Amino acid sequence: MTKQNQTLGLILASFLVPILIASILAYTQYTGETANLGTWIEEKQSLNTLLTPLPEANNYQWYVVYNCQECPYDQSIKNALVTLNTKQDLVCYIGKEAIETMSLSQQDIDDQTLLLADPHKQLILSYPAEQPLDLIKDLKKILKSVSK
Repeated sequence: MTKQNQTLGLILASFLVPILIASILAYTQYTGETANLGTWIEEKQSLNTLLTPLPEANNYQWYVVYNCQECPYDQSIKNALVTLNTKQDLVCYIGKEAIETMSLSQQDIDDQTLLLADPHKQLILSYPAEQPLDLIKDLKKILKSVSK
């Protein structure tokens, strides 16, 4: 095989190998490992249907909702959100005080669950309330690319 044919073969392989790998992964329905620590909320639900009226927020705001009666983890969640430093004002915390001034339309939300909603006000992840650091780790990953 000549040097020219080898070069052509390497160029052809560099284009065909990724296509072959992608086809195999698509055929086997490989989705990779999830990087988030929360549980995906399967049923698409808007935060607007859950709480009305929502607090005023800037254009790019993530929402953390803690629906609780006794709220044993309320202070630890607030303390954990402080660790976001300069990006903490990109997160709107809706805890007991805020929920008392709003009407909660669905009472079947677990009382010990943290909910995370995206800037489009869609609920996307839930976390156990006793593990607010999992939520914070995910928020740090999400907000990492946002310049403040």
